[in-house]
Amino acid sequence: MKLLVFTTNALSPFHYGTEVEIMEKYIAEGHEVHVVKCNSILQSCFFNPCHNLLGCAICDGRTEYFMSKIGVHQVHSLQHYSEVDEMIIPELKTLDELKAFTFHDLAIGRGVASSVISLERDYNLFAERRRKDLLKWQIRMAANVVLNMEQLFDDIQPDKVLLFNGRHSEGYAVVSLCAARNIDYLTHERGCSYEKYELYENSLPQNLDYRQQQMFDMWDGNNPEKVAIATSWFEKKRKGTNTDDRNYLVKMEQGHLPKGFDSTKRNIVLFNSSEDEMKTIMQWETHLYEHQNEAIIALLQHFENQSEFHFYLRMHPNLEKVDNQQTRDIYSWDFPNLTLIRPDEKIHTYSLMDACEKTITFGSTIGVEATYWGKPSILLGKSYYDQMEGIYKPQSFEVLYKLVATVGLSPKHKADVLAYGYFWSTFGKEFEKLEYQDKHHTYYEGKRIRRIYPQSVFSFLKFLPKWSLWRKLNRVILGRPLGWRDLFILKSHTIEQ
Repeated sequence: MKLLVFTTNALSPFHYGTEVEIMEKYIAEGHEVHVVKCNSILQSCFFNPCHNLLGCAICDGRTEYFMSKIGVHQVHSLQHYSEVDEMIIPELKTLDELKAFTFHDLAIGRGVASSVISLERDYNLFAERRRKDLLKWQIRMAANVVLNMEQLFDDIQPDKVLLFNGRHSEGYAVVSLCAARNIDYLTHERGCSYEKYELYENSLPQNLDYRQQQMFDMWDGNNPEKVAIATSWFEKKRKGTNTDDRNYLVKMEQGHLPKGFDSTKRNIVLFNSSEDEMKTIMQWETHLYEHQNEAIIALLQHFENQSEFHFYLRMHPNLEKVDNQQTRDIYSWDFPNLTLIRPDEKIHTYSLMDACEKTITFGSTIGVEATYWGKPSILLGKSYYDQMEGIYKPQSFEVLYKLVATVGLSPKHKADVLAYGYFWSTFGKEFEKLEYQDKHHTYYEGKRIRRIYPQSVFSFLKFLPKWSLWRKLNRVILGRPLGWRDLFILKSHTIEQ
């Protein structure tokens, strides 16, 4: 079998180390492995969006070192096709128009939207000229990936393709082409912890059906050990000792409620989510609203004349330093039946949940946690738990309003959400050779993955003629001229180095 690996993630020792370990497994099984490396051709990739040449050199040097180490001799470099420079890109005015943009009948616009929304932490991509320029850079880059992979698919005739994640501009172009040509592909991502990784067959990691089928396949409610693991996950989340995600409770004070909290009212708490990573994933789209804020406004307006109700919006802590369309709109609201809790406030999430009558979420984990802790939980939209029985899932605002208004609405059975806790405690495959300690210390076969290898120096010198491209993209993405401090901005802030 021929495996073609599209590798663009060597700036991240963890994700690249994952890829190397997977490749070694295929080599050990006697398969033929080909690798496609960037060679500084991707102009604004997810890991190095400003095209920092030092970052390009680190990525290239690591790739060369590990390919030599594990014995991959068929390494192909991306080429630049002048055709993409001559592309006529129409004036895109909406997110829907961008998502629908195609090249060679492949919807590369959806991947571009995903990358740029994550990079900007904003779904309003058309208000600034700078962002429009970035979109055009990304579209041309994705188109260039398509042209390269079309040629490589013709030349190599791979049976399977391996790549990281797959939702970003460069990766989505690859999986779209795989799907169009009926070539199997695997995407890889972190598992439930840094001790595990997961592979997704012909799927993105964000695929709701795939994830939840995994969840149900792994679960057995009659297994006491699995029940204990699931229960422990919920307990650890509440204590802030979980390892599957960041601990957002650090800045919160146990028992702390909003000033003036009136327990005689019918208090409803809403937990919103940041709208970036999942914004362009097709399965996460809902007919109920385009943006979460629209749904919240509709709810507040419907109950504005019913004084017995009061709503609390607990903004997600990861929105603390985000200035985007979502947060600006929220901060401009003036609803008498709403108390806004900003991301950095000390209000304790679980104390607030306990004190309120019901919870409404847009996909965040607190939705299943509410059920576990005995609160009626209403999910408005899509989530990794939207196929579970333990959540109320209104498919219209009329049903939502009735659920909110219902006196004594019973919480669903907590046994119906235990599968979620077990899954997020256990899913993934154990590493055999990769060991992650922190973002500065990742080891492969006991040796630390270095930032600089000898080849990195030669790569940097080779890439120096692209200095002007770095300067242009630095101004487009960061909005400032290239300076000394930008030498060390090597990757997207969302990726562990």
